[in-house]
Amino acid sequence: MSASALAFDKVGSTPTENLHFHHFDPPDLQHNEVLIEMIAAPVNPQDIMVLLGRYPVSPSFKIYEESIPGYDGVARVASVHPSVLTNGTLKPGDLVIPTRHGVGTWRTHAVLPANLLLKISPEVDCRIAAVLRMGVTPAYLLLEDMAVLRPGDWIIQNAASGVIAQFVTQFAQIRGLHTISVVRDREDIEQLRAELQSRGADIVITQSELEAKGAASFEKEGKRIMLALDAVFGHSGSALATQLSPDATYINYGSLGDPQGTVGIQITQQQLFWKQITFKNFRLTQCLGMRSQAQINDMMTWFGELAVKGFLQIPRVETVQWSESVIDLIRLQSEDILRGSKFTSKIMASWDNREVTNRHLLPYVDAESAPPEVAAALNTLPFQRNIFKLLANAQVNFPPFMKLLATCWNPDLSLRSSEYQVTVLRTASLLDAPYEWDVNEPVARVLGFDTDEKLHLIRIGDLSNTQFFTPRHRLISQMVFQLVHDNVVSEATMRQAIELLGNAATMEVMMIHGVYSMLARIMNSVRIDFDPPIPGLEDKLRKYNAVAIQKEKEAAAQD
Repeated sequence: MSASALAFDKVGSTPTENLHFHHFDPPDLQHNEVLIEMIAAPVNPQDIMVLLGRYPVSPSFKIYEESIPGYDGVARVASVHPSVLTNGTLKPGDLVIPTRHGVGTWRTHAVLPANLLLKISPEVDCRIAAVLRMGVTPAYLLLEDMAVLRPGDWIIQNAASGVIAQFVTQFAQIRGLHTISVVRDREDIEQLRAELQSRGADIVITQSELEAKGAASFEKEGKRIMLALDAVFGHSGSALATQLSPDATYINYGSLGDPQGTVGIQITQQQLFWKQITFKNFRLTQCLGMRSQAQINDMMTWFGELAVKGFLQIPRVETVQWSESVIDLIRLQSEDILRGSKFTSKIMASWDNREVTNRHLLPYVDAESAPPEVAAALNTLPFQRNIFKLLANAQVNFPPFMKLLATCWNPDLSLRSSEYQVTVLRTASLLDAPYEWDVNEPVARVLGFDTDEKLHLIRIGDLSNTQFFTPRHRLISQMVFQLVHDNVVSEATMRQAIELLGNAATMEVMMIHGVYSMLARIMNSVRIDFDPPIPGLEDKLRKYNAVAIQKEKEAAAQD
């Protein structure tokens, strides 16, 4: 069995300097052990702190004498020792998550004691399952254990673009609470503001906007701010404390603004004695330690039920295929986490043939059994893709739609091929459509976006690198963002597009986005499966797109 893992031999001054990629053979199963295959595991801020030696709980498992990081994730049981089958706890095919810290999820396979794994419902979205322990759980416990809150109370929190903070917002909604989400100053603030408000945040402000409002300004507006959740510490934490109402509670649960732990916060006499604010620290292990394992399991099961019912939704994540190149993406993610200068999605590495979702609800139509016109449309395609087999269920619409779709990748478009790919990939990213991204990423690679770094930047919407992207790319990305979040391109952006792109290309961007946003919503709704690997895909794409590739090279030479 081919297995691999990330591991580190010592902590470093940067998170990835001592992180290594290893191949290994899983050991044989012993009494009460199971073999799991990882499906997905995230890169959490806590993981970055582990690699820097700043997290209180160390990894429990090693390979080649190196510690395996990763405290969150979801896996599928591959095989079990007969003793596990006897006690009936787990069986092959079960979906499982870790029951405690430090199990080391940054690997493809693991042999673990059965009691370190909790079976969850197969209906839970694997992306939510992968962050149940270190994302959902702390968000819930911050509200449940750390303060007495009543419907109508307000919470103020920093690091608000983080996964924990976004789940805090969702639990606050369930409990009738309101949130003020504070983020660091950044260029893409309007994009971030729209994103967080679409997920339930009542107010989204930057650090400088908070400080400009002045102490107790929200209280003057009649808001009872009874809880501050501080994941940054230092100056940002002090600013949160100034906004709290009398008898409120301040909780620190992270130090993203000061990874070395050398900066303090300012506490005033008014806060301590006049307002009688309570200052506390949050430790996940401490809160979980107050509960039995049965109670923890029940809590996780409830989280899964909330997710299935739609009350909990996964924040935007970037799903990447597991490989040695993940180290480079972790480096980029850790830089953004520690610097806090960009709005980035969480990186989630996936295994298992990219099957982060695999529950198609409509049948795949086979050309041999389809009506003649539908079969003819399916047989003209260069690749057999699941999306076309699903669309073919609409037998009347499918043939003419395929003719419209073919115009989107016509090399005679006014748009350059790379600009077409920016339109499609930004649509897929903003609509959280992993299948659409998976199908189009190989095309983008042959058309010039040939590195993981370039694709990572497109996925998170950061096209500021002038070596990789043109002003046209950046403007197209802005148009797609406005279409997704506002359902309209602003007049100022439209005038800029007409001037820079021209009439034809401007309309092509909107039409291509329209087609692919429809496809993204269809694919997500029918729970489409990822396609099986296509042998020789890159060579076939280069041959099929030869004219477009040549035109792209000629256009790049003129820039």
